[in-house]
Amino acid sequence: MRRAAWEWNHADRHTLTLRYWGDTTRTMAHDGYNVLFWGSSSAIITLYMWSTGSDITEFDIAFSSSLTWNTNMVCPNPEFDVWNTAVHAFGQAIGFNILYGDEDDLKSMYRLLFTGEVRKRTLKSEDRQGIRRVY
Repeated sequence: MRRAAWEWNHADRHTLTLRYWGDTTRTMAHDGYNVLFWGSSSAIITLYMWSTGSDITEFDIAFSSSLTWNTNMVCPNPEFDVWNTAVHAFGQAIGFNILYGDEDDLKSMYRLLFTGEVRKRTLKSEDRQGIRRVY
């Protein structure tokens, strides 16, 4: 997950910084902390977001504990890659829209995540352009 945060932090010159503060037992709560945790869900990831007006003030992301996850450089089927998935999840959490076009299937924010997939671990040029515009 730290590698995924690094991708967004180093996308380009901007004011966004995602930091790792250590392990926690926190889960989903509107408590002033952005937390990533393992939780029961039928979805691959579940994003909880709080905002004031159009400003995102907090987010928590649950990774489904009912799936098999991988943290190695190579991700075999039928496992989901944590890094690949976290890049997508962070993008959602910081306000990026999900992409639905067939031509977007290689981009980080494409609507589907697949087992064994590692090609979205790094941001694409559209992601980098987007973060410059937003932040």
